[in-house]
Amino acid sequence: KMKAYLIFYNFASAAGWAYVLHLAIQCYLAGNTPTEAWAVFGQPLMIVQTTMAFEILHALFGLVRSPVFVTTLQVSSRLWVIYGATYFVKSSQEHWSLYVMVVAWSFAEIPRYLFYLSNLALGSIPYPLFFIRYSAFMILYPVGITGEILQFVSSMPYWQEAVPVWYRGIILLLVAYVPGSPFMINNMWMNRKSAFKKRNAESGATGSKKPLSGLVWPVTNDKTGERGSTQTNKAIWVASVGAVDETISKKALKEKNWRYGYVKHVENNVRVSLTSTDAAVKVATEGLKTAHHLFQFIRGDKTTSVQEAMDMYTQGVFETVTIKGSGSKKGVTDLSIPYAGRRGEPYYLSKNNRTNEIRGSELKEQLITWVANGVIEQDCADAIRLCVENPSWLDLSDHYFVLLGAGSAMGPLPLLLSLGANVIAVDIDRKPVWSKLIAMARASSGDFTFPVRSAKLDGINKKTSDMSDDELASVAGADLLNDTPEIATWVSKVCPQQRVTVGNYTYLDGALHVQLSLACDAIISKVAEKRPDLALAFLCTPTDVHCVP
Repeated sequence: KMKAYLIFYNFASAAGWAYVLHLAIQCYLAGNTPTEAWAVFGQPLMIVQTTMAFEILHALFGLVRSPVFVTTLQVSSRLWVIYGATYFVKSSQEHWSLYVMVVAWSFAEIPRYLFYLSNLALGSIPYPLFFIRYSAFMILYPVGITGEILQFVSSMPYWQEAVPVWYRGIILLLVAYVPGSPFMINNMWMNRKSAFKKRNAESGATGSKKPLSGLVWPVTNDKTGERGSTQTNKAIWVASVGAVDETISKKALKEKNWRYGYVKHVENNVRVSLTSTDAAVKVATEGLKTAHHLFQFIRGDKTTSVQEAMDMYTQGVFETVTIKGSGSKKGVTDLSIPYAGRRGEPYYLSKNNRTNEIRGSELKEQLITWVANGVIEQDCADAIRLCVENPSWLDLSDHYFVLLGAGSAMGPLPLLLSLGANVIAVDIDRKPVWSKLIAMARASSGDFTFPVRSAKLDGINKKTSDMSDDELASVAGADLLNDTPEIATWVSKVCPQQRVTVGNYTYLDGALHVQLSLACDAIISKVAEKRPDLALAFLCTPTDVHCVP
């Protein structure tokens, strides 16, 4: 019923604005003055513009996924103009900005409502309509805003005499346009970037569908084949907390507007997890289990769950290559930490000092300062101090580390290699990435092990030990999203007699980061089955807040 209502609302609104635009153009071509034009299109304009107030209610009650604040700002600004200037003030009706405002509004609203209508009725949006919806605003928003401001200004002499309070109110509104207008334009620009990114992810640049492969989001609409993140996200949160508290799980399940209403359910999830260690483990276990079951893995014409794929594609497709660094295996003998800035100095003063390091007594003193200023916790400072006082700990030549996303800018690869560690590296199979990694390994004190796809060696009449670094970079690496099961198989068999620490240091933007995180979790889970003495490491997001009971 709600869908039928929304289809009708968007159809009627598009038709209403089209009618207003038709009348406005007809009046302009006939040479009518703004006053004469207002007499023609004023009433239908008031109707279609006033009914836009329903959109605030649509957002408020979760009928659509639009943010309430932005929707209220957009709609209310129009209503302030139309009722606070144009409708009551003759001088506004006489001003040429009336044409500018009405035509800009109409050209903005017609494709917007047709966009929503097409999505609701057809489940898809033609590219021309999509492009107009997310591109025309770059001209129409500034033009429309200019018309609105001029309508306000032209009405001010009247209100100054008739209603001085409203005259002052208009001044405040005009002041609000200064930050408000860029905000609205920037909001639409960000929406444009997000929409194009999502559409391009689903289809090629030419508009043709790209064949999906590897770990992908699940289909959430069987009719359209859409792979939505919102419904999947909700299902995982609902299932995870359901393992401990069915009441909270049912509340989350009933949430209609998950995109903007999820926060309270995430908070409930955290509260339940904090009740006990057992509860926290159950919530996490069930959430990951559900994710592994819902997300899909595509290989050729076969689609399975990620969980099934990890058990299905276990063949070995990678060979192992190890590079030994040219530096001393003992590595560094004292701990130093990069520290460019000083408290109280602006960032730009320390920008050129990124290579500065502190060590020894200076580092110990800095640890005290950091703890006092709340930069780090006391236990972190204690751990660093122990490393300073026990330099033999810095020899990692007997330790083995698997780095998923070895080339990550925030990852520990340079440090581990400098300490003589044995690094098993996994990263995307792109030559520039591996040229950099191999060069770093050659100049280091560590051992550097990485996968090479066997198929890429076909036709190369050389052993990997005889290949140049440039040749190795051309065949090295693996795709975490497409080779997920095979990477797990390879990691499980590397250095079988050694205890390894597996770290996830990967990152991608948006929905792809969820896929990548799940791929790494699937790999780590499978390796943990084969190597029960496994140690884990993660690169946490700096903005994350973790509750510690």
